[in-house]
Amino acid sequence: MKKLKLISYLFILVGSLSITSCSTDVEPIDPAVILNPGPDPTNPTTGFFKVDFNSQTYNATVATAFVMGNTIIISGARGVQGENFSFILDGSTVKTYNSAEDNMVYNPSNASEYDYANFADMSTPVNTGSVTITEINQSTHMISGTFNFVGYWSDYTDENPPAPIAFTNGSFSIPYTSTNPTSDIFTAQVDGVSFVPALTASSFISINDQDWISLSGGDEQNTESLTVSFKDGIAAGTYTITGDVANDVVQGIYSKDDIDFKATTGSVNITSITATHIKGNFSFTGSNTAGDSVIITNGVVDMEY
Repeated sequence: MKKLKLISYLFILVGSLSITSCSTDVEPIDPAVILNPGPDPTNPTTGFFKVDFNSQTYNATVATAFVMGNTIIISGARGVQGENFSFILDGSTVKTYNSAEDNMVYNPSNASEYDYANFADMSTPVNTGSVTITEINQSTHMISGTFNFVGYWSDYTDENPPAPIAFTNGSFSIPYTSTNPTSDIFTAQVDGVSFVPALTASSFISINDQDWISLSGGDEQNTESLTVSFKDGIAAGTYTITGDVANDVVQGIYSKDDIDFKATTGSVNITSITATHIKGNFSFTGSNTAGDSVIITNGVVDMEY
């Protein structure tokens, strides 16, 4: 499956639909620290991100970090081809992260459709490594830690995938931000109350061998979120939501306190769409398993994906 493209925060909110596999590709988050060639781990004020693999040491030239709510996102990149590492951690405290909810990815190039992820098989995800956050310094806004993992080629349908890569002796100390840096717009009204998310995200996902693009917004605590999804390759136009997940080309879901309200009626109007940007509006009525409903109106989206 394609890599998951993260804008600022990770959401996988598609209700009961089956996601066959996924991996992550973190977009650079400003402010980025531009690291000097050959960063010095003994001088963390300059910042560094390094790791050993394939008998060489990888030193990032650009590193970013984002800490907010219950999420830590870290990225270290180098080279004009976009070679990078990215981590998405389910938490925001000093500890070791190694659960199935934590993502560690090496992407050899932005041109690559697949990458090396810390899961050998997404059907039964078992994390093959860990990230230890050793310090989150709120005075200097530096985050430090160590990591290691085994990366598996994320095209799990490939019968002859490249060999796994062992990433060892990883360490970093880089500045972090707690401010959502994107200019994306994703707003709506939920039962007449304004929904203006603190965080937005886009993702590519695979559902029953069909690629979808999901656009999401949520709060800092990850307790409330709203997602609109559409099939990859869709053109500008107005599309109806009927609740028929097998045939609808657009879908929606609202979640609050771990209760999902899946769209059963509504529409998505895409006014413009390119390979990287979408603009439009949406509205729908969502229902949960208990028969309760929520009404989403005046939805507006203007986002990179």
